[in-house]
Amino acid sequence: MISQKISECLSDRTGSYLIPLLWYAGENAEQVRKEMDAIRRAGISEFIFENRGGDWFCTEPWMRLFEEVLQYAAACRMRVWLLDDSHVNTGSANDSLKRPENAPFRQQCLRIELMDVVGPVSAGAVFLPEHTAAETILAIAAYRRDERSGECIGAPVDLSGNIKDGLCMLDLPAGIWRIYFVMTADPARQGMFANYITMVSASSCRHLIDEVHEKIHDRFSAYFGTVFAGFFSDEPAFGNCDGQYGDDYAEHRMGQLRRLYPWNADVARLLAARCRMTENELVLRLPALWDAVSPGDTALRLAYMDLITGLWRENYSCRLGDWCEQHGVEYIGHVLEDEGAHMRTGWGCGHFFRAMAGQHMAGIDTVLGQTIPGITSAPHALNQGTLLKNTLFYQYTMPKLAVSLARHNPRMRGRSICEIFGAYGWNAGLSFMRAILNFHLASGVNHYIPHAYSMCLPEVFRGNADERGNGGGFTPPGYCMSYLAPAFYAGGFNPQYGIFCKLMRYAQRVCHLLAGGEHLADVAIYYNAEGDWVNQGAVTSLDEVCAALTRGGFDYDILPADTLLRDAEAENSRLRVGPASYGALIVPGSTVLPEKLLERFEVLAAQGVPLLFAGILPERTEEPDSAAIASLPGKLRTVPVPALAERLGGISPRRLRISPAIPELRYFGMRGEDGAIYYFFCNEGRTDARFQVAATQNAVLYDPWGNRLFRLTAGPDGLRLTVRPQELLVVVFNRDEPGLPLFQPGEKAMRELPLRYRISLREAGNAGTFRVIRENSEAVNLTVAENLTRFCGEIRYEAEFDWTGASAETLVIPECGDCAELWLNGSYCGAEIGPQCRFEIGGKLKPGRNTLLIRTADNPAYADRPTDGSGVPCGRALPLCKHGFTGNVFII
Repeated sequence: MISQKISECLSDRTGSYLIPLLWYAGENAEQVRKEMDAIRRAGISEFIFENRGGDWFCTEPWMRLFEEVLQYAAACRMRVWLLDDSHVNTGSANDSLKRPENAPFRQQCLRIELMDVVGPVSAGAVFLPEHTAAETILAIAAYRRDERSGECIGAPVDLSGNIKDGLCMLDLPAGIWRIYFVMTADPARQGMFANYITMVSASSCRHLIDEVHEKIHDRFSAYFGTVFAGFFSDEPAFGNCDGQYGDDYAEHRMGQLRRLYPWNADVARLLAARCRMTENELVLRLPALWDAVSPGDTALRLAYMDLITGLWRENYSCRLGDWCEQHGVEYIGHVLEDEGAHMRTGWGCGHFFRAMAGQHMAGIDTVLGQTIPGITSAPHALNQGTLLKNTLFYQYTMPKLAVSLARHNPRMRGRSICEIFGAYGWNAGLSFMRAILNFHLASGVNHYIPHAYSMCLPEVFRGNADERGNGGGFTPPGYCMSYLAPAFYAGGFNPQYGIFCKLMRYAQRVCHLLAGGEHLADVAIYYNAEGDWVNQGAVTSLDEVCAALTRGGFDYDILPADTLLRDAEAENSRLRVGPASYGALIVPGSTVLPEKLLERFEVLAAQGVPLLFAGILPERTEEPDSAAIASLPGKLRTVPVPALAERLGGISPRRLRISPAIPELRYFGMRGEDGAIYYFFCNEGRTDARFQVAATQNAVLYDPWGNRLFRLTAGPDGLRLTVRPQELLVVVFNRDEPGLPLFQPGEKAMRELPLRYRISLREAGNAGTFRVIRENSEAVNLTVAENLTRFCGEIRYEAEFDWTGASAETLVIPECGDCAELWLNGSYCGAEIGPQCRFEIGGKLKPGRNTLLIRTADNPAYADRPTDGSGVPCGRALPLCKHGFTGNVFII
């Protein structure tokens, strides 16, 4: 019997899993309604209303407009979410922190200056370091330096009371001394973050709620929980940085002399209590946050990061989540996860799982070319600027952070969400979009935020706007960026929008299958934030561990220390966390590991849980005389990262056995709400993936793009499958439907059709007839042959041919651009996405004369670019798809 979920997908009766951004930059209500209609055409019933700058957010005119949005949404049975600030990044509290009366809610940070002095010094002095009038020196501490290691050691000498007329009076004994000046940081050093809330202050976080959430509720409470769905936070941050996306934006860690660190009176009081010191003693020990100061630097760094990430969870994330629950709505969003920012400060959040704890979906984002289909291991160029991106993080770690958090946070009920497509540029056409969608779907992510619908037209089409009724208000005063490709509908000027709508319905179907099930992970991986926090010694890359397991055929969840300490237990030689069961626990090794966590690992190992340290064993904890380290030899095992999958295979067999091994084949297994076992397969490689899955019973294969079912028959070697590059297929195990057509994993012989076409085109925005540009022509490179270097529109190929062969089932365009539609003898054969388009033509091909019409569509990639050679803001590192198609078509 076909599962209920599959039946619902076949009839497109799915739930709602797509929540695109709708950018607002001062347009009128009629324009917003038109864009909402375009969203509905894509089968999407909710969106996030995102303000893009200006000075109107939460003013009376904006409130009136937003009420019209809510009223129209109610009439259309749509739901509306709201970005919880006047612009990204969340945290400016509608720019209210600029006002003097709100100064107590602003960011506060500490910084450090230092100098080295050779003693003895008697009745001497040193100049105070340069600092601004906004900076206050809190402490001056001198530490003796070890002359071989350079490390500072011993007790500090307190020089804080020795300031006189710009000097620090100095009396020091013999030796080499390092003098630290701990001071408050001038807010000007933080750029835009100077006027942002701080996560370490409960009152500051509450100020955001007062300035935005409460005001929205006061005005629109009648819509809360029905039409108004909730609030969306976009990349809130600790903000202890210069507010610039520099080359090291994801590298803000402890032990770096140039850094700022979040601070306030609460942090001082709480950190002193944790470290069992007075606040006066603590401030003299603070240099250990920036520099090697022992004993105690490891313990202080761990305590500090543990404290401030806990304060983020309590003051910000859970406070917002609780407020939303109390008011009948939900709270979603994401932080800046990039590279290591998810476990660091600056632009980051310090600890992904804590920072997201109060939200109702586990959010991430894939934007700016962070994932490039076909590149799965080597670093790749960002699609703007000159930065190289760590492919392993985006490909293997990031989606699993979201899926793992969603599984184990009760608020989230298994719901993960990914903001996707943003700032890739028009170069990332439909084939590109489907590929990065498939990669995330096969990682288990079950909700998406397509980025973004914009009512600001591409400049190339603005001259036509008045005629089309789409124009007006392109760059309102005070705006921030209001248009960033891809913008999907583009005021009706994107010829691909109809097939984009088909892509969105495809995503809804796959998400419907993913929603509500139980992930069948093989193993668990420890989220090694603590080892990274202290920044002392080696740390095995979490990204490399995730890549080794995925490419070795293992699926996994990532678990933070909080979960392992609170919820994990051993059961029948497996790791049990709530309903989830794992065959082994993998710990990315680090030189330093917290004492209580190491003790927990030893207990779990002693109870029979297979526990492997990837790379290295810890050498020490924060405790000077660690009992756990002393008893470590012989208890726990290390495995080189490249050998992880092979070693695991002998300890904890994979749930799914596939042969031959294909590193680029990603899969995600789950038990559905109806008890059915689903596996989602995505081929991330560049050639067909042909393999067998060990199984003794027949199965059902679901092709979500074609929205059709096939029967898989189990042979001696199991189930045979073929997944084409960047394709996603779903197998429902232990279900048999004899009436379904058999899935054909092999490829039949293809017959070439060397046709000659009448080729015509129609420009975007032109609803009239096509204009013939070539007669009796092969399918040539039109960009060159017809100089279509700035063309955006549709291209039509018409041909006739005689058919004398046997009946056929498929027509293939091997070298297509982004998409194509096919009519054979006047019968519509569907829309397909490139680069290889395959159409089902069973029953439509006839003996004798046949007519064929192929229609392709471009997006504005060629057209929407400056004429002065200055380049495009996003997407310039991605190739453009060809116009139409080239070469011959084939019939199978």
